[in-house]
Amino acid sequence: YLTADYNLEMIEHVERFPRIRIGFLESGGGWLGYWLDRIDAVLREVVAEGPLADAHEFRRVFLHELGHALVARRFGLSPQITLYSMGGLTSWTEVTEISPPKNLAISLAGPAAGFLLGGICFVAGPAVLTAIPSELFTVAYHDLIWVNIGWGVFNLLPILPLDGGHVLVTLERWLTRKRDQIISHAISLLACFALVYLAFMLRSPWVAILGIWFGYSNATFLLNRLKASRDNKLESKLEEAHKAIAAGNLDAALDISSEIKKKALTDWMRSEASRLLIFIFIKQNRHKEAEEELMRFNGLFGPDHFLQGVLSYEKGEM
Repeated sequence: YLTADYNLEMIEHVERFPRIRIGFLESGGGWLGYWLDRIDAVLREVVAEGPLADAHEFRRVFLHELGHALVARRFGLSPQITLYSMGGLTSWTEVTEISPPKNLAISLAGPAAGFLLGGICFVAGPAVLTAIPSELFTVAYHDLIWVNIGWGVFNLLPILPLDGGHVLVTLERWLTRKRDQIISHAISLLACFALVYLAFMLRSPWVAILGIWFGYSNATFLLNRLKASRDNKLESKLEEAHKAIAAGNLDAALDISSEIKKKALTDWMRSEASRLLIFIFIKQNRHKEAEEELMRFNGLFGPDHFLQGVLSYEKGEM
């Protein structure tokens, strides 16, 4: 496992780049590439493999994210690196639009940094092993090759949230001029099916788990998009309910809001319909029904202090 001294050493080193901020660092087992590395049966038999692979993986993740961050900084951004137990994330707070070529360069910079280090190890490693024969060095050599080149190739698969998936998103926005990411997530989902199938064929359980996890994430995104698309048809009904309330036709507004609530698929549309129902009940002096609907609303979507205040005022509690 990594020590606190090692973490502090890395932080002090990064402070040479004042516009790159390092976020939360978490040491210990669980790095994504480390678990993939455990698939190799030879490394499983080496006692020293655990802390050694962990240290290599920390360096690999940090170097990978640093590649993203340096290119982002080159384009005028102020990147922030966050390292956590399942990998890392490079982000920035700027809201300025980044051109597609620059986005592609940032996405590919992380794997490129790993390929560079892995290539150096691949070329220089045999000479070092010949000069200093050691089982530990042999393990370190294969470990470095895997975590830099092997993981780099895996990370370029067209699957969100991997870098290859972010390349897909950039290309989709560039070519279609749309930002809905449906094509990227659909391709990612299909790629996950292929990855899981290949993982089972090769008896790689951790890769299969990753494929299932990524597939679930992409499928959830597509399902939510489908629900939102269907709920868009209810927006005209929602506007109709608002107009009915403004015109004082509360019974018609109540019927429309009830219909919207039954047909809504997304939380946003359900919450809007529920708010209308509560408001209508209050205006009709049906305080008990308003309280019941408000209680359901609070349980599903959290408290609405405005509606609670209106209800209390109409009941004479304020």
